[in-house]
Amino acid sequence: NEGPWIDVEENRILFVDPRPGTYKVNIRCRSDSSAFSDPAVIDFVIAPPWYNHVLFYIAMVFLLIVLIFLVGKYLLKRNARLKELKHQEELRFLTSEFKSLNALMNPHFIFNSLNNIQYLINDDNKVLANQYLSVFSKLIRQNMENINNDLISLDKEMNLVENYLQLEKLRFKERLNFSIELSDDVDISSILVPPLLIQPLVENAIKHGILPNDNKPGNIKINISEQGEFIEISILDNGVGLDKSSTHKGLQQSISNIKSRLKQLELIHGKVFRLELKSMINASGMIEGAEATITILQ
Repeated sequence: NEGPWIDVEENRILFVDPRPGTYKVNIRCRSDSSAFSDPAVIDFVIAPPWYNHVLFYIAMVFLLIVLIFLVGKYLLKRNARLKELKHQEELRFLTSEFKSLNALMNPHFIFNSLNNIQYLINDDNKVLANQYLSVFSKLIRQNMENINNDLISLDKEMNLVENYLQLEKLRFKERLNFSIELSDDVDISSILVPPLLIQPLVENAIKHGILPNDNKPGNIKINISEQGEFIEISILDNGVGLDKSSTHKGLQQSISNIKSRLKQLELIHGKVFRLELKSMINASGMIEGAEATITILQ
C-alpha cells in the first residue's frame, strides 16, 4: 500500500542493511496469463544489536564511573605513598641534621669546662680544681647519656643544668649565684625536651650577660611554670642585657643552633617549641638584665 510493487525474478528477497524495526511485506504471485494472486502478508521484526540498548549504555556509564573511581583511588594512594616516602626521607635528613647540631653543642660544652679546670689549676687552686673535676665528671656522664637521644625528660635536663651551675659557682664563687623555681603543678619528669636545650642559654647568660657587667654580683634565676596548655621555662639574669651582648658572634651562633634544633624538632615530632629573648627594663627605663623564655606545648 506504500509504493510500487517490485518484480522479483528469483525465489528470495534480499534486504540490504535493514535497520532495526518492525516490517510488513506484501507478496503476490503472477501467473503466465499475468493474473495476480491475492497478497500474502509476512510480518517480521529486526531486533537491534545487543550493544544498541539503553541498558547497555547505562552499564557502560556505570563501568566508566567505576573505572574512574578505581583509577582515581590508585592515583591518590600512589601519591600518598610517594608523599609518605618523601616525608620519611625528609625526617631522616632532619634527624641526621638534628643529631649533628647536638654533636656540635657537646664538644663546645666539654671544651669550656676543660678550660675552666685548667684555669683553676693554673691559679694553683688544686682543691677547687678537684671539686670542679668531680662535678664535671658527673656532668659529662649525664651529658653523654642525654646527647644520643632526640628528646629527654625535662627532669634530666634540669639535673644537668643544676650541675653545670654548680661548676660555674665553684669557679666564680660569690660572683655568681643561682636559683631554680619549679611550680607545684608541673611534672618535669613527663615533659620532653631536646638535650642541651637550657644549658647553652644558661651559659650564654653567664658569659655574655653577667661576666661583662663590671664584676657586679651576678644572679641566674630559672623559673618553670605551666601557662594553660603551655610549659614556660624562663632563664633570667641581671647582666648587661641583649643590647650589649647580642652582637657577640658566639652568642649569635649559639642562639641560631638552638632555634634550628627547635624548628627541626617541630617537623620531626610535631611538638611546638618557641624561644624568645628580650632585655629586662626596670621602671626607670634602665636595662637590668635579659630573659630567655622557652615555650613548649604539652
